[in-house]
Amino acid sequence: MASSVKPSRSSNRGPGDPWFQIGTVDVTTSLLIPLLTVVIWIGYAISPSIITTIWLSRDVYQQGFVWQILTWPIAEAPSLGGAIGLFFFWSFGRALEQTLGPTRYLRMLVLDTIAISILALAFDFIRYGNGKSAFEILSGLSLLALGVAVCVAIEFPSMQAFFGIPIRFLVAGFVAINALQIISVRDWLQLIYLALAIAVCVVMLRAFGMGTDLPSWVPRVPLPASWTGLRPTSRSSSSTGSGGAVTKLKNRAKRGGSGSVVTGPWGEQGTGTASPSAAPASVRSSAMTKADREEEDRLLDKIAQEGMGSLSSDEKARLEDASRRLRDTDNR
Repeated sequence: MASSVKPSRSSNRGPGDPWFQIGTVDVTTSLLIPLLTVVIWIGYAISPSIITTIWLSRDVYQQGFVWQILTWPIAEAPSLGGAIGLFFFWSFGRALEQTLGPTRYLRMLVLDTIAISILALAFDFIRYGNGKSAFEILSGLSLLALGVAVCVAIEFPSMQAFFGIPIRFLVAGFVAINALQIISVRDWLQLIYLALAIAVCVVMLRAFGMGTDLPSWVPRVPLPASWTGLRPTSRSSSSTGSGGAVTKLKNRAKRGGSGSVVTGPWGEQGTGTASPSAAPASVRSSAMTKADREEEDRLLDKIAQEGMGSLSSDEKARLEDASRRLRDTDNR
């Protein structure tokens, strides 16, 4: 019987392609990590000790369990709260992944995980032998999902969640609930740890070329371009020309790649950025003028050079509207 797990559609996988397919489902980074967590849940049911080998603990520097620095996000026993955490990690993660692509998004998550691990180890040294470990706040994907949710709220503040609630308010509520739980037990050091862990995710977001609306005092960590995928600021001749720009925009709109306009995690096209009605009337027209094409050319060049996160809210709205009109044209 043929396997239902298929490789990526192309033998030369592009930055916006899934890692592989299960049936007709594209397995991207935002789905792969929750799937790995479910595998751990099954393993836990067979042998509960599996959690102790991948959960971040003092053993990481006492016994050399260095892999725990990377594996703690999927180290969780099955629970209803854990299932909810998986759903939100997948939902929020898709918004970032549509902009970064599966590879860059995975790289960002790896750096987030390592940085939070180092932070946890440092806090554990402070509290060693005195009260609860800092690791107790690391609950599977919960902490990482919270950091990802904050990043989505920063990058796409106008995105709407359930029942039309702005995502920034929903995420603020999640952060407040976690903070209140810690405050209720008067664990101030753990509260600081939570704030710093979220800050790590925000700083990493900026390092990958996003979060352009963040205050200037938020540092931009100089990571290698080979890791972040950001290109030098010099213009590339291959990305110029209005015809080439429109072709790229069409292709990205069709495949939903890393350069496409972001779709909200609840499946509503265009909820990830400002409303198209906020764009100028000339951009909202059904036909693309020469000036429109030149503007889209400029925006696509900017994305190629600095990443999707370099666009302002107004620029994202114009790009979104152009993408919508091109899709409408293709469907006629």
